[in-house]
Amino acid sequence: MLLTRSTWEAAVTKFICPILTALVYFDVKDDKGNMVHWVGETGSPSALAPVGWSKSILEPGDVIMVYIFASKTGDPADGTRLDDTVLGGDKHPN
Repeated sequence: MLLTRSTWEAAVTKFICPILTALVYFDVKDDKGNMVHWVGETGSPSALAPVGWSKSILEPGDVIMVYIFASKTGDPADGTRLDDTVLGGDKHPN
């Protein structure tokens, strides 16, 4: 079960694009200004390619807007699904 959708400005720390699903590691500041490390899952590389994604589209330090459904547990690395990601003003569905 997923919680409500959230929108954050995030800094990419790592992007892994293996065969099944791609993972975006990113940092977001919480309400108290503390940095929280998140991992979000996207679609497969074959699903991302038609909308312009590639293995090199995200690099550490890139600032992106993420739209996510956080996991029920609230753990930033537990089943978080990226709903959309905005890169350079373009919206890329996942």
